[in-house]
Amino acid sequence: MERAGGARVTLAIVLAGATLALAWLSMDVRAAARELQSATEQTSQLRSRVEAAEEALVDSRSSLTRCGCLQPTVITDPGPRMEYSEVFTALAGEHVAALMEQTVRWPDGSDHSWASVLIGPWQEFVKDRTVLPTALDRVCTDDSALLLTLRRTLAEAGLPDIYGFLAGSGAHWCPAAVEPGGRVGFMRMGESAARGALGLEVALEDHVERLERIDALARRQGTVAKRLHARCGPELAALDTEGDPRLDPEGAIRAGVGWLAELHRGFAGRGWSDLDTVGLTLLAYDIGPLEVEAWIQAAVHEYGVGDEAAIGFIEILGGGVHVMSGASGSDGRGRHGDAIRLPTEVLGAALAMPPMLDETCWSDLERVGE
Repeated sequence: MERAGGARVTLAIVLAGATLALAWLSMDVRAAARELQSATEQTSQLRSRVEAAEEALVDSRSSLTRCGCLQPTVITDPGPRMEYSEVFTALAGEHVAALMEQTVRWPDGSDHSWASVLIGPWQEFVKDRTVLPTALDRVCTDDSALLLTLRRTLAEAGLPDIYGFLAGSGAHWCPAAVEPGGRVGFMRMGESAARGALGLEVALEDHVERLERIDALARRQGTVAKRLHARCGPELAALDTEGDPRLDPEGAIRAGVGWLAELHRGFAGRGWSDLDTVGLTLLAYDIGPLEVEAWIQAAVHEYGVGDEAAIGFIEILGGGVHVMSGASGSDGRGRHGDAIRLPTEVLGAALAMPPMLDETCWSDLERVGE
């Protein structure tokens, strides 16, 4: 009996020790799980910061290139060489390579060419292996209807295909896109385009609030705004509570194309080449025709020509530097770089994107545009 009692005591002690050990182990497991969850959240936050930093670096380099602080006038290896898509060549003509490299000296003494102002955005699109492929896959499959509508509307207005890349270059063909530069929606309407196309006066406060909502959603998803636009999920559309007509894609397409057509006909009728006309149209769409007119007159004066059509888009950009610097002689290059962002992005996209589009998608677009 004593032996049996001793055995029971021993067994009880062993079981108690095992229970205590299991309790400690369970606590360790829960602590480890909490640490793992915390580490996962920290990793996600770090990844978001790295992505944001990478995109900020790309944007900074692009701004420096556009404003002339970086001046790559020739394209050299290493890295891909600029190739000219059929969409772009259709405007520039058979001598597109020579035209792209033709250098112009701006009034501030810096040398520029079509290649130097487009290489920054072109490289962004060519090197993009994450955001742009997501957008192209979406727009060629589930969300192809809007792109088809845009192509059809451009064809009906007698405008070249190249304007189709207006929606793709910054907004990633997303109807709910909200960009830091003030542009909103599928047709990337900023203050001037909204006024010209829709008769809409844009409130800066509303745009700032939208940007804050986009950034907050991006942080919750552990991503950045550009990735949200590329995916263009329903959560983006749900953020708008203002009833902004720029966020009605079909209405924005009709109004935006109508305004583009009016601007395009105006510049074409003054004798500029097809490519110069497109560049000037996109510039006026974004910063306003009165501002572009001031750039044109400044360029005419600086280059001493009697016929305004004797100067092209690149010379007119030089006139813009002079206008934005002002009589005080202050450096207007930073503001100038922001001002020419949209036309250089669209033309850079027209150089880079067509080969990336799925053949079936592009063929469907061509059939609709006929």
